[in-house]
Amino acid sequence: MFRVIGVDPGTSVAGWGVLEKNGGDARYVKSGKITLDSSLKIPNRLHSLFENLKKVIEQQRPTALAVETAFYSKNIQSTMRLGEARGVILLCSELSGIKAYEYTPAKIKLSVTGNGNASKEQIQSMVRRLLRIPDIIKGDEADALAIALCHVYANRLDGFIKR
Repeated sequence: MFRVIGVDPGTSVAGWGVLEKNGGDARYVKSGKITLDSSLKIPNRLHSLFENLKKVIEQQRPTALAVETAFYSKNIQSTMRLGEARGVILLCSELSGIKAYEYTPAKIKLSVTGNGNASKEQIQSMVRRLLRIPDIIKGDEADALAIALCHVYANRLDGFIKR
């Protein structure tokens, strides 16, 4: 059995979602979001992200952490902020003794919807359908669950792929 936490990085809101797999398909455990005070300077927000994620990890006790890789945006400032949040998430994983796995946005979309260019709405719909969870889970929380699902699917294939 393993338990994975997927984290959707952000410096305003970071979503997280925990799935458990024991044999068959993934089972939804819990999800949420860490909302960071936009009036704070970035270093303070990153510190808050670290502290809040650390608490979630301590409470949920995942055996792995999955996060989206950095992607390039036309807005270099947004790309840099995403990288800073990812750094905090990866550091939190390391300090918690949990191995981190990274997946590209296209890989996450492909593994959850079958389409590497899927829209946010398609991802949210498939996450809710695959995990049999209510419509109230949306946005960053659904994205985090998609990241966790991607890890579950990648882990399932590892047994079949010879390296």
